[in-house]
Amino acid sequence: MTFNEFICKLELDHFKPEELLVGNNEPNSKPPCKLWNNIVPTILIVQKLRKYFDVPIYLSSAYRNEEYNRTIKNAAPRSLHQAFAALDIRFDGSYKGELTLKDLYEKLKSWRDMGKWFKSPVPICTCPETLSDGQETPHENLEVHETDNGYEFRFKGYLRLYATHIHIDTRGYNE
Repeated sequence: MTFNEFICKLELDHFKPEELLVGNNEPNSKPPCKLWNNIVPTILIVQKLRKYFDVPIYLSSAYRNEEYNRTIKNAAPRSLHQAFAALDIRFDGSYKGELTLKDLYEKLKSWRDMGKWFKSPVPICTCPETLSDGQETPHENLEVHETDNGYEFRFKGYLRLYATHIHIDTRGYNE
């Protein structure tokens, strides 16, 4: 299965497979297929956020290989971007007038803090990435249930609001 075929299975209304490959130029690369499942919960939450506010949301960072991650100023050495479980998102604040990046962050934070359940058309099975120093990226399995219409998972992860974007990951525990 190709990356495009895999992402198309997620039934994303607002994101195309190539958007999840943002930043995949030298020295970065495409995510290895063993990590593709890791992005499922993260992108589904961002899609729900996009629908909730009805504003375009842009992905500014997705997968980063270890070499590329080292070139990013202030990037965490064990960043979940390296496990393809994190996204940096932004939006055009002028699109909806009073809506701010902080509003989007606060909605994500409320969903995370309440342990909101999200639907997935595919199974959720995530895994850490082992880095060159032998350390793994932070990871715990998300709580997942199979339903008649697919799967549901509980949002647990890390959020951080920056001046220009929001970092979101689904590491399996709140931080």
